[in-house]
Formats: sequence, C-alpha cells, structure tokens
Amino acid sequence: MKTRFNFFDAALVAALLSSAAFLFVGRPSASVERPAIVRIMSGDGSVTLSSLDEDRVLRLGNGFVVEIKGRRARVLSSDCPKKICEHSGWISRAGESLVCAPKKTAVSIISGDKEYDAITR
Repeated sequence: MKTRFNFFDAALVAALLSSAAFLFVGRPSASVERPAIVRIMSGDGSVTLSSLDEDRVLRLGNGFVVEIKGRRARVLSSDCPKKICEHSGWISRAGESLVCAPKKTAVSIISGDKEYDAITR
C-alpha cells in the first residue's frame, strides 16, 4: 500500500516548523541587560536608590560609605566595630545583599538580570 503526502501532512509540517521558529526567535535575547539598581536602606528609615551603571561613592549620614564601580557594589567603609560588612566583598547580581547589623543598614541589588539556582513549584 502506497501512502501519499496530502494537504493535512503539509499543514502539520508547516505548524511544527512555525512553532519551532517561534521558540527560537520569540525568546528574549540573553545578552540584553536590564538596568540594575542598588537600594541602601538605613536604620533611620531612609532609602537611597542608585544605578549600577555609574561609578560613584555614596556617603550616608551614619558613617556608612558604599562604592559602586564596574556594575558592582560594596561597603567601602563603616565605623562599626567588627567591619564584617566591609569584608563581605562585592555584590553584582539581583537578589544579593550586604548587611551591617550595628548600623542597621542593608545594601541590595533589586533589579537586573536574575540568575536562578533552582526553580520549584
């Protein structure tokens, strides 16, 4: 018995090819970066927002200094006793934070490309 390629076979092949093309072309490019923002929350309730795109040094009124350089942020200096926040190093990805408990101050990156280590339902 000989089978023939008919209209429905062609429609099925076209639908599969267009779906495959949509999956590859319709996705956002991984190289597109969204702007990243550093949020500094102080113990007195004040919030400072700054872009990671501009290199700068932010001096807060409580003796806390944050450096933003090369799309990364760190605590440059603090007059807290053990200086654990200074030794924590740089943060650069959304969701990362630095906390200084004695100063009640937190530095966080709140937007930008998030790197997931797991996804659960």
